[in-house]
Amino acid sequence: MHIMLAYPPFLLDRVHTENIDPPPIGMMYVGALLMAHGHDVSIANMHQAGKNPGIMEQVLRENRPDLLGISIFHANRFGGVDLAGISKQVHPEVPVVLGGIGATFLDELLLTHFPDIDAIVRGEGEHAMLELVQALEQGKGPKEWTHIQGLSLRGDDGVIRTQDRPALENLDDLPNPAQFFTYQHLALTRGCPGNCTFCGSPRFWGRKVRSHSAKYFVDQMELLRDKDVSFFYVSDDTFTLNKDLVIEVCQEIINRELDVTWAAISRVDAVGGERGEEMLAWMRKAGCIQLSFGVESGSEDVRRALGKKTSQDAIREAFSKAAAHAILARAYIIYGCPGDGEDSLQANLELLQEIQPLIVLFHVLAIFPGTQLWEDVKTRLSLTDDIWLERIEDILYFQTVPDMEPEALMDYGRRLKTEYFRMLPEFAQNAASGFSEQGPNLPAQADFLSRLGMTFHYGDYSHNEHIPDKMETARDLYTQALERHPDRRAFFGLAVVHQSENEHESAVDILQKALAHYPDDEELIERLAGSYMDLGKLESAVDLLAPLTESSRAMQMAAECCRALGDSRASEFRRRYLELP
Repeated sequence: MHIMLAYPPFLLDRVHTENIDPPPIGMMYVGALLMAHGHDVSIANMHQAGKNPGIMEQVLRENRPDLLGISIFHANRFGGVDLAGISKQVHPEVPVVLGGIGATFLDELLLTHFPDIDAIVRGEGEHAMLELVQALEQGKGPKEWTHIQGLSLRGDDGVIRTQDRPALENLDDLPNPAQFFTYQHLALTRGCPGNCTFCGSPRFWGRKVRSHSAKYFVDQMELLRDKDVSFFYVSDDTFTLNKDLVIEVCQEIINRELDVTWAAISRVDAVGGERGEEMLAWMRKAGCIQLSFGVESGSEDVRRALGKKTSQDAIREAFSKAAAHAILARAYIIYGCPGDGEDSLQANLELLQEIQPLIVLFHVLAIFPGTQLWEDVKTRLSLTDDIWLERIEDILYFQTVPDMEPEALMDYGRRLKTEYFRMLPEFAQNAASGFSEQGPNLPAQADFLSRLGMTFHYGDYSHNEHIPDKMETARDLYTQALERHPDRRAFFGLAVVHQSENEHESAVDILQKALAHYPDDEELIERLAGSYMDLGKLESAVDLLAPLTESSRAMQMAAECCRALGDSRASEFRRRYLELP
């Protein structure tokens, strides 16, 4: 059978899209199990199709699936509803099944109000989907799926929920998705022991954490590396929970000599102690360049209201240790929370000044089905799940509290972000001082600093009007990197800074030093030739560019030099390399 697994569009655009643009890793696991049992599976990423709804119809007509499975977060549930409706118009006979956290917690609502949806897979979906496909092969329609655990179905008298499916104990029993698909998001574990009131993970996965083996996880990474994927997002709720397992993963990566970099998510209380220090050292050696922590708030009272039982000391230790090992520590901060006000704003700013995170993602507290926060709000305001029939992605907590004024919340967020960005160059300048003598080697330190420099020079920070002294910060970071190691990225960035300020003699000196270490780097060669051209040293530029016959940019630059030179040597160059008349 041919099964299409689709990831539908969200209602609203996002600023940070690295975690929502790609299809969820769960779709890859479902697809892998189906393919291992002989079925044909296509993954359709329709996340951007909301800009052009005709794309969804076109994809469905071209693929003609025997079953359509749609993966639902909360923010894309109406994208899924719309896709189900289009599917029924194009292929009325094809069953439509929804899965994912958004469908799991709104199964009754969705089945009651949207007849184009035939069934919903609740929770972990691999084996439920396989048994459903096998039932279809036997000619059994949705009304005959009641024997399958973990399904919600439409019955004659309302929604039927079959028995809950037990969680899969051994995750390594699942086929490796990297055998069949190419992707960047990985997961070592399922489950989270935390109980944050704003998160649906504890109810969806359970608070017992299950893990792949290190071999399975790195096998997956290696297969993807063979497909030219070199950077990975590890999306576990708390990747560092089992320190021994993480160290084993890192040792596998190193032993296999995989040239990869990756980012992960953790809790501030899951990197402490001597074993945590050892784990972070292994992570950096194995290519981890970023670790995100849910700080949530600098106010202990606010954190407590969110079910976040982490201390100020744990937050300080986590950021200090990550910095010591040249791992960029990213902080999540939530505002518009119970207890937020002037005191918590000052607590947030004081904590940020203390831990000096180099990236902070600020979010307004949102409420989703499946969370304790939603259950509390339902009780307090006498609401029902019917509110999710409105074409909205979420509900913001402040909208449910009469004394939280929108203008005050906007001012809170503006002051918080503006002050953080004002402090950011100082944090970046101080980054190197946090490196531990027992921490990363000098090349790793240089790599960290040059990446950070690029963020101010070319990345998101370069366009942020609230950050002062961006170019000066980038220049200093590149310089600090080169004091430690001849880092290629730092050479390139520092040369570009000097070129942008018309300091071409300095740029030449930097690029000549760079080429002593990276003699075949075409981008560095072209940059050096550019500075020679700006200095009027056209023959020197031609000498550099002549061997780069496969580079159209190099040949264009050389042609420009030749036209300016106009001598016999240039004519010879034109005949030999450019074939110009």
